[in-house]
This record gives sequence, structure tokens and C-alpha cells, in this order.
Amino acid sequence: METMMEKRKMTVSFLILSLAFLLLCIRCFYGFDWSDETYYLALPYRFVLGDQFFLHSWDIHQLSAMLLVPFVRLYTFIVGSTEGILLSFRLLYTVLQFIIAITAFSVFKKHFSIVASLLSSLSYLLFTPAQIQNFSYNTLSLSFLFLAILSFLSHKKGGFLFLSGIFFALAVQCYPFLVIFVPVIMVPLFFLFLRGCDKRKVVFSLLLFAGGCLLVLALLLCNLVMHSSFSALIHHLPYLITDPEHPSRGLLQPLYAYFFSYFSNYAFLLIISGASIASFLLLKQILPEGRRLLLRKLLFVIASALLLLEIFRAFFMKDIGVNRVHLFLIPFALTGPLFFLACKDFRHHFTPFLLWGSGILFSLAVSYGTNNGYSFFSFPFIFCTVAVILLISQIIPELFPNSIPLRAAFPLFLCCFIALIGTLRITIVYRDGPVSSLTAQLQHGPGAYLFTTQEQQQKYQSIIHAFSYLPEEGTVLFTKLLPFGYLATTAAPASPSIWRTPLESERLLQYYRLHPEKLPDCVFVVKDGYGITNEHNPLSVFFEEYLEDFEAINLDSATVYIKK
Repeated sequence: METMMEKRKMTVSFLILSLAFLLLCIRCFYGFDWSDETYYLALPYRFVLGDQFFLHSWDIHQLSAMLLVPFVRLYTFIVGSTEGILLSFRLLYTVLQFIIAITAFSVFKKHFSIVASLLSSLSYLLFTPAQIQNFSYNTLSLSFLFLAILSFLSHKKGGFLFLSGIFFALAVQCYPFLVIFVPVIMVPLFFLFLRGCDKRKVVFSLLLFAGGCLLVLALLLCNLVMHSSFSALIHHLPYLITDPEHPSRGLLQPLYAYFFSYFSNYAFLLIISGASIASFLLLKQILPEGRRLLLRKLLFVIASALLLLEIFRAFFMKDIGVNRVHLFLIPFALTGPLFFLACKDFRHHFTPFLLWGSGILFSLAVSYGTNNGYSFFSFPFIFCTVAVILLISQIIPELFPNSIPLRAAFPLFLCCFIALIGTLRITIVYRDGPVSSLTAQLQHGPGAYLFTTQEQQQKYQSIIHAFSYLPEEGTVLFTKLLPFGYLATTAAPASPSIWRTPLESERLLQYYRLHPEKLPDCVFVVKDGYGITNEHNPLSVFFEEYLEDFEAINLDSATVYIKK
């Protein structure tokens, strides 16, 4: 009977995950973004057009773009252009998330209840950083690190350790700052996890993990040799690390800003948590063994109360928009230590500890690599959320074995929380109108088949019409933050970065001195009201002189200068 019941639970779990996957696939059709999402695909596309890594591109994120180049090249080969690429890659990313969620469920159910495994994997499936449902250095690093952890947890088969090394190295490739922090916790955890094994097995396991990392490194170096050169990397590396969009802040300043941002916004939670931990550790040494269970129950109640309070407070915090969903993850990360101390022996809860620690370290790594605030670099706390869900599912039977209402309230609360995360994922749209206003479908170009607002559709059609005046070959420069333009044309970018490049910058002139062949054959002067209007980028003196012999075509959305 129990076996039949387990099979039914498994079937229901798979159906729930599949239903969530179906809803996310439908959600892929809604919303259009001129900037970030198109940037993530325009970057690998510039290499498909023939640019070389590090030589022609000074974009700091091109390591993650390397992984997408084969897929973008295959897509353009099959379709013949980039038409519909945004929707197609959204769907591919959603498929990847679904596969990872199914994998997580399969791994977790071996050590946790089916309900806890379902809720934790579902929370991952329904989450994506900043609500951008596509491949990026953020989503790829998150996916690969989660796959590395899941493979690591399946360590009894040596091949999974090798696979874990591969996924971990891919995560580092997508977000290089991970290499600074994650090994700090990965290596000690490795020995902790294998503490019962003999030294030979530990060394062999480490070699398998390292072998997977080295394989990715070897393939990365081969890719650089085939499509660029080491001399190009060495010569152009200073231009990458001096990217004005990502200025160096040293080692300590981001660390200070990281902890200060959380303390200034969650002072009450952190002070109460610190006082509770100190009191618990002190009383644990004083009280007899029989009283420690009551102490752990009290700590669990405090942790649960703080968790609920902070989740409720997140509804009223000022940070709104796409990062709001991140605010609901922060309480799980900050109350994690309290829940771990409430366990009889947290060393027996290795899986939650590994996930929670990875989330904290990943968040710290992201804070070094972004100029956004704490609400953004909290997105790795999805790992902490998964960890606390799994941990609580083990703590409640341990602390309250006969409390049926409490054991029922836990999944009910998590269902409400996951429903909230799912609702935010469906309803919040990145840099577009509310879902209810997305009624106009785009017909051509990279955004084909997506639904957006009527106003956005008109601007999109005007821009697409203007692109028809661009040459099919040569180079093009957009005078505004419009990476969509580089994705929609077949002309190569005439800029060191397809992100924001001020025309009056010395960096751009230096790029042309090093690569005179990259001087633009066409300059696309985007008018106000089109693209991202967060800055005005007028023509510099250099371009005013350079464009004297160009033919000017004045259109609604832009003035297009074409070399005669």
C-alpha cells in the first residue's frame, strides 16, 4: 500500500512540475525588452558574424557568451536570420529549468519526503533572476552551479563527481567571480562529506572533481586558440578589466557594502538572530541534556516567526519591480543559521548546509561583479530557500514528532509561498507593460511572435523598418543603448561593447586606433523615445567630421548615415 501511495505521490509531483512548466512556456510569449535580454543574445551573435573573442569585443561577459555561440550559430543556420530568436531561446531556457527541476526532485526524494522534494524543486523552477526568462551569465551560472551541487550529492557513483566538476567549471566560466569564493566552502565541504571514507577514496574523488574542471578549462583554451589567440587576450585584457560599466572597487569595499546593505535593511532580524544564537550557545552549555530539546524548540519558533515576519514585510518594502521576488528569498538566507542550530546535529543535514552555503557565497560573488544593489545580488538566495525548505521538513518531525497540525501547516505555508513566487514570475514583466496590456504581437525580427504593448509594437515596427536601410555587410554603430539593433542586423558591431558606449569616450577612439577596420560603414543615430532612454548620446566632434561624406537618411525612429 505504501509503495502504491508513493507512486501516486510521484505521479502527482510530476504533473505539478509539468503544469508549472507549461505555464512558463506560455509566459515566454509575453514581454519585450530592448536592452538586457537582447544583449545576452546579441553578444554571442557578434561572434557568429565573425568577430574574435577579446580582440574585437571588449565586453566583460563574453566568457558566458562563448557557451551560446554554437546554439546561436545553429539557429541562424536553420532559420537563416535571427527572426524569432528571443522566443526560441526563452523556450529553450525554460526546458533547461524544467530538466534541472526534475533532476533536483529525483535527487532530493532519496533523502527527503516527496512533498519537501516537490516544493523545493518547484521553487527553483518558478524562479529566474530579475524575471528575465532567457540565457544570461546570471541564469547560466545559477543553473550550472545547481547542477554541480546535484551531481555532487550523487557522489556514490564516481562519474557524477567528474560531472560535478564540469558543471562547477562552467558556472565559473559564466561568472568568473565564483572562482574566488566558492572553493573556500567547496573544498572543506568535500572533506566533510567524505569524512567516513578512507584517504584513497577522498583523493580519488577530488581528482575526479578536478578532472571535470580541467576538462572545461582545456576546452575553453582550445576555443580561444581556434577563434582568437593568447596574444589577443593578453594585449586586450586591460581593456576588459577597465570597462567603465564595471569599475574596479577593490577587495574590501564590495565586502563592506555587502554586509552593510543587509544590516541596514534587516537590522531587526539580524540583531534578534544574533542574540538568539548567543543565548542558545550559552544555555546549551549550562542546561542538562533533557532541557536542550526545549531550547531547540524555542529557537525553531523564533526562526519561524522571524521568517514569516520578514516575508510579510517584503510586501511593503520600497524596492518594487523585477527584483521584488528576490526580497522574498532574503529571509530564508538570513534565518538559515537559526534553523541549523535548531537541529540536533546540523552535520547530519549536509545537503541543506551545502545549498545554503553555496547561496551565500554565490551572492557575495555577484556583489563583486555587479553595480546593482542588494535586492539584485540576492538572487542566489534561491539556493538558501531550497535549503531551508528541505531542512524544515526534517526538523519538524525531529522536534515535534506528534504534532500533526504543525506538520500539516508547514507544507501549507510553503505552498502559499511558492504560489506567491509563481505569481510574481508570471505577472512581473521586465521593462514592458503589465501582462494585461501585452496584446500586440510583433511580426518580424528577433522579437517576432512576442506580445507587447501597442506603443512598443509601433516603435518596434518603426525600428525594424529603419534597419532595412542598413547594409547587409560591413560595420554598424548605434548611438544609443540598443543591443537589439546589433541582434537584428547582419552588419558587424563597430563598437568595443554592444552595451552602452558613449560616442565621446576615449575608449571608443582607442578601439578604432587599434582596429581601423572597425570604423563604422553605417551610423544609426537613434532618436528620443526609441530604445532605452536612460541617456542621451549626441554625436561627438569626431563623428561629426567622420560623417561628412556619409549619406543621411532621416526616418521616424532614427537618422541613418551610410557611407557613400
